[in-house]
Amino acid sequence: MAARRIKPSLYISVDIEADGPIPGPYSMLSLGVAVAGVQDTGGFRATRSR
Repeated sequence: MAARRIKPSLYISVDIEADGPIPGPYSMLSLGVAVAGVQDTGGFRATRSR
């Protein structure tokens, strides 16, 4: 039987900016998404900022 391959987990961070304390329809100003790091059998590796 072939060895089972483990897929790494990808961690992402998401930030949403709205135009007030109680967001309503059409109030999203910006959306940001970035890769935070990867975890596999060797542990967690944070993504380096540039």
